[in-house]
Amino acid sequence: MKGRTLWSDREHSTPNTLQCSFFKKCAHAAVELISNFVWPQFCPICGKIGVSCCEECLCSLAYPLPSFCARCGAPFGSDCCSGPVLCNALTLHEGVSRELLLELKYKNVRSLGVPMGKLLGESFVKTDADILIPIPLHKSSIRNYNQSLLFAQGVSMVWDMPVKDNVLYWRTNIGSQAGKPGILRNMMPVDAMKTSKNLRGVSVVLVDDVYTTGNTMRAAITAVEGSGGTVASVLVWSRRVSSQENESGWKDIVTNY
Repeated sequence: MKGRTLWSDREHSTPNTLQCSFFKKCAHAAVELISNFVWPQFCPICGKIGVSCCEECLCSLAYPLPSFCARCGAPFGSDCCSGPVLCNALTLHEGVSRELLLELKYKNVRSLGVPMGKLLGESFVKTDADILIPIPLHKSSIRNYNQSLLFAQGVSMVWDMPVKDNVLYWRTNIGSQAGKPGILRNMMPVDAMKTSKNLRGVSVVLVDDVYTTGNTMRAAITAVEGSGGTVASVLVWSRRVSSQENESGWKDIVTNY
């Protein structure tokens, strides 16, 4: 596939690096085991202890919305913006789906990320593209992991498509968009993101947690295209229907989908 030659995944491992990796994995497993005793996990849906979320409960949240345009938010295929980009969301940003995302982002339940990403990959047909690129954390974020990267890793396990992290970065410190009113969200410059690599000839799938106004996605698409790449599609966990849109209308579409 075109563009693959630009990315080399070959790594040269030595006995020392392998040994170091082994001990790191053991240490991580020990920390997780101790953490489960001190702060026991439980499924936020059914209450089962020992898991961050049951597989059955997680799958019950999959309620894919009709595809829409990542640039403007209009139903994909309708007369919307110029150069529409396909975007798929697994669910509306409400109820348990929203709470699960908040658990992952703000309550440090990191173990939810990859399973949620796998469900994303299982729920949509694989896009013909070269790589998956997660939307980066904002510069002001204090989170020590990127939930969008975890989603991308889960999708990668299903789609057998490589993930390339740190390709996109925020050019300016615009801060988190969560909680900002629409007028402030809309002040994000379209060139707020840049790429760290030349993407000429590379087709990508962008992965993020939630689609709200589309500003973040427009900035990411602009950055990819400005570097010579193509955004084949976008995957997000949920979509928050903004106030200027007809939320009840979207729910009717989903019900009849």
